[in-house]
Amino acid sequence: MNINLSFLRSRNVQFSASKLFFTYPIRWLLAAMMTILVVLPSFAASQGYLLVDSYSNLNIVRYNLATGAFVDELVPQGTGGMERPMGMKIGPDGNLYVADAGLNARVLKFDAHNGEFLGTFASVSGPSSLFGLGFGPDGNLYVSDIATNTVHRFDGSTGSAMGTFASINIPNDAIRDIAWGPDGNLYVAMLLSGTVARLDGHTGALIDTFGSPETGDAHQLSFGPDGLLYVSEHFGSSNSVDIYDPIAGLFVKSLDSPYLSGADSMVFDDNGILYVNSLFSSTIVRFSGEQGVLLAQGGPLNNPIEMVITPVPEPETYATLLAGLGLLGFVVRRRKEMAT
Repeated sequence: MNINLSFLRSRNVQFSASKLFFTYPIRWLLAAMMTILVVLPSFAASQGYLLVDSYSNLNIVRYNLATGAFVDELVPQGTGGMERPMGMKIGPDGNLYVADAGLNARVLKFDAHNGEFLGTFASVSGPSSLFGLGFGPDGNLYVSDIATNTVHRFDGSTGSAMGTFASINIPNDAIRDIAWGPDGNLYVAMLLSGTVARLDGHTGALIDTFGSPETGDAHQLSFGPDGLLYVSEHFGSSNSVDIYDPIAGLFVKSLDSPYLSGADSMVFDDNGILYVNSLFSSTIVRFSGEQGVLLAQGGPLNNPIEMVITPVPEPETYATLLAGLGLLGFVVRRRKEMAT
């Protein structure tokens, strides 16, 4: 059976029913699947979650990355014996690692998507107060200890202690957050002097310091997609985020917002947008360029310390789409075989 489409009669174009209703819809679906696979990563980057831990509530809550709306309490207070959550990072395995600064200095591991407690990953004996953490280029976990001005190293797979990586012996100063630079060196925030200490990524030896007087106090660190180092000024009068060229150790500029009071953790999404949480005002500010916009404030967001981003949809979604694409390809091939 042939179908003449009236609007194409002038061009004498004819389509068979099977070609019109089977071949072209399959092609349209294939094109749609390919488009989804291309667009989805960018879409997911704007539809993720911000995980935020609280200095006051001692829990971890979840916010919509795009809208700033509160989603839920991901990890309730006391889960897994958690006493005072501080630094947080998503590990190479996709799980959430939390530095617990309670009496039992530990690094706890949670499922980043449902908050399930996965056990104590690492622990420190003796007087300690864990703060910042990060996985190094060697795959091992490094954690700053603000009670002893040291950086501990743990096996990145097992959590076994590997000893002290570095001791920061700078008089009248105190360490805070750490961040691995693109040069393979470890950068450490020095709270009281407002400087950043650069440590050799292999030996832990002090290379140099930079920052003061532009930064009144250095609290947390984050490397941006532009390769620059972002330093939160926590107690300073400006409550700003100071930006440095880490190679030259030179100040570039500051990002300010009236919504920042006690600038703390900083995180970038996949689109290069910067998010900054503020301890004293209980806010999250989003910077697109130099303009800071209030994303979330108050309510469950109570004295936030650290943030990380988790993606939406889950990775399984990509696998499902790829499987669907493969199935459609198989259908097309079978139809061609039957046609011949």
